[in-house]
Amino acid sequence: MQTGWTCTAAAEMFMVAAKTAAKWAQRYRDEGPAGMADRSSRPLHSPARTPEHLARHLRRAGNHSETHPALSAVLPSRLHFYNHHRPHSSTGGKPPLTRLTNLPEHHD
Repeated sequence: MQTGWTCTAAAEMFMVAAKTAAKWAQRYRDEGPAGMADRSSRPLHSPARTPEHLARHLRRAGNHSETHPALSAVLPSRLHFYNHHRPHSSTGGKPPLTRLTNLPEHHD
């Protein structure tokens, strides 16, 4: 960061939060120009990530509307029930849809 600049002024110039500008300034002080290299924003761990065995199953399942017409017929109603009516522990016993606050209308 140039001498005399505040983190707030640098943040405004680069259109980032002051906290981000302060983090960049600290990296520059600690690592020099190498500290300014792009870094991954991927989290080190994701506790709520879909388990790999289930993700594999879902990738294999894909869209089988042509090969499994019975599944295609029942899936929309199953998803509706899951999202609109099924209580879930992570939402305090409410359906997952209750977490959304920006819906144009509520479907029951």
